[in-house]
Amino acid sequence: RELGISPDLITYSTVLAALGRAHQSELLIRVFKLMREDERIKPDIRVFSTLIDGLTRANMLSEALGALEEMKRLKLKPNVFTYSSLISGLARARAWSNAGELFLQMRQ
Repeated sequence: RELGISPDLITYSTVLAALGRAHQSELLIRVFKLMREDERIKPDIRVFSTLIDGLTRANMLSEALGALEEMKRLKLKPNVFTYSSLISGLARARAWSNAGELFLQMRQ
């Protein structure tokens, strides 16, 4: 911002994806919160899906499920990538019933 340049939705999405792949979960959450504080930025399905993917990679499944609920509260419909990330994370954690429930939700 000191340069007169402000991050946009694409910038945030790119940074969130990089942090998720690098397993930088604390920073991932901080950047997402910063984005939410910016009144100009309205998170979309891609941003939430990227956040959820990063959280599941870090095995932060309750936070990822919380992000899914926040997404739904904002009337954003999860897509296949969103559900696949969550189902994969839940399967890695051997949370079979939760993974199955999400699969059934996805099919509705």
